Amino acid sequence: MGKAASIRQSGLLAECPVPEAEMRAFLRAILGEANGHDKRVMAYLSSLADAEQAAWISSAMRACQTVFQPWMIEILYVLAIRRRARFTELQTLLGLSSRTLSDKLKVLREEGFVDREVFDEQPVRIEYFLTKHGSKTAAFVTPLTSYLNFARREAAKA
Repeated sequence: MGKAASIRQSGLLAECPVPEAEMRAFLRAILGEANGHDKRVMAYLSSLADAEQAAWISSAMRACQTVFQPWMIEILYVLAIRRRARFTELQTLLGLSSRTLSDKLKVLREEGFVDREVFDEQPVRIEYFLTKHGSKTAAFVTPLTSYLNFARREAAKA
């Protein structure tokens, strides 16, 4: 894997580039919005009959299945940060086998989260990037990872 450490191998608690007070305000705002949305969804679902609730929940979980598979969030996050990445760059950063990464990228492409551009060069160069759908999905990952990293650092201080 060379000198680059993979994401999962790093035991470092990354410092947040945002000042602590600003990060706390950001997280409070996001949690407030999420709680408001959660209450609206729960009120809507509680008004449905059991069969309709089950159908809604099943549909929502099917929509999440791709993103919540192992490594999918990591791939989306890296592509959001890098904008474009070659296969070997993703493999090095994530520490994945070529088979696993290839399989995950195939699924993400089939589901419309990721696309690729093939350059007619010798050797052939392929770059992966997020689609509009993938970018919107990855936008939800940043607040989540920020919160989890912040909470992890807070726990380490205690």
